[in-house]
Amino acid sequence: VELLDGVYQSGRPFSATDIALTLRKTADSPLTQVFCDFVYQPIFTGGQVSGIFVEGFDATERIMSKQALERSELRLREGMKVARMVVWDWVLATNEVIFSDNAAELFGAHWTHMHQVWGAIPPGDMKHMDVARRAALARNGTYGDVIRLVRPDNGETVWLQVYGTVVADAGGVPRWIRGVSIDITAR
Repeated sequence: VELLDGVYQSGRPFSATDIALTLRKTADSPLTQVFCDFVYQPIFTGGQVSGIFVEGFDATERIMSKQALERSELRLREGMKVARMVVWDWVLATNEVIFSDNAAELFGAHWTHMHQVWGAIPPGDMKHMDVARRAALARNGTYGDVIRLVRPDNGETVWLQVYGTVVADAGGVPRWIRGVSIDITAR
């Protein structure tokens, strides 16, 4: 009621999203929580507010889906951390690389460019990986190898099982490589 009064007195619309409400869907049903988006839009007649247009939308399904996605993403992040696994996307045109949030913990650096990553891989391992990657690029396929990575923060060597999948556009031109790197040092 206070919001309606405020819109009526000020002539300024009010809108809200994802507002939690507790209500009964029918007169004899139990109270349930729903989420709504709504707007109170003043209606003007002769320069004065003569009424308020009220429109609302039940956003409960969207909110529940968002919450389920957030829970799923949290489980995935926790699982990746425990498994010592990093996922990444390498944009071939720019050599930009996008790592999952846990990459700095595993690799000892927060890299954004593939050349930075290559600088941490011993030349022999890099050469072997390059042969596998080029073969995968030629056929829009996949590759995998075990390599070493020297952490720039502390100089420790990490053994990684690396898998990459070439992702091509509709014309078959490779655009990026999506991959996963798993710390197998303990093994």
